[in-house]
Amino acid sequence: MKTLIDLSVRIAKILGKEGVNKYRTDDYVSSKVTEEIGEISEEYEAILDGVAGGKDGVLGEIVDMTISLMDLLVLTGAKDEFMNLIAKDMETVSSEKENPQRLLNQLVKENGMISIGLQMRKGLSYKKPSDFGFVSAKEYLHMIVRKMIVLGLKMYDACYVESSDDHAVSPKEFFIDTYKKKTGKWMNKRGVDLNNLK
Repeated sequence: MKTLIDLSVRIAKILGKEGVNKYRTDDYVSSKVTEEIGEISEEYEAILDGVAGGKDGVLGEIVDMTISLMDLLVLTGAKDEFMNLIAKDMETVSSEKENPQRLLNQLVKENGMISIGLQMRKGLSYKKPSDFGFVSAKEYLHMIVRKMIVLGLKMYDACYVESSDDHAVSPKEFFIDTYKKKTGKWMNKRGVDLNNLK
């Protein structure tokens, strides 16, 4: 998972620092997180209804959400030490399958808490980081994002169905492969070859 952290950091640096354009703001990136959670909900509902969903399916949408959450961390100044904690979280997520609906409900709840973090960052909230036991708005925001990444991985594991062939990969391996393909395809559209990045 450390590879995915490094990849996310490199991509975020390519896209630019906070404020360099209208797309490099915490509000815009957090809106992409919200968009992906909506798509996760749609895909999970399709599973429950027994109907065909989109081409990415619930697993692909969870990967998209994770990519956006990683970008939000880097954009808002998460330090290397914190990103290493994320990598450790991703490695140690329990493989015990949990209730996907409960995990989705928690994701929606925590996503609402991100808004509070963004407001505190800008001094627009009547709440203070100390109200939640944190020193700064950034620390609060990053801990919420960290929690959402773990919830997303748990939901991924809960929804993962192994291939029927003899070489079925683990959920973690499939997640990493999908993450790399999605980011690679996304950056190639922008004329960037991730294999040649320093």
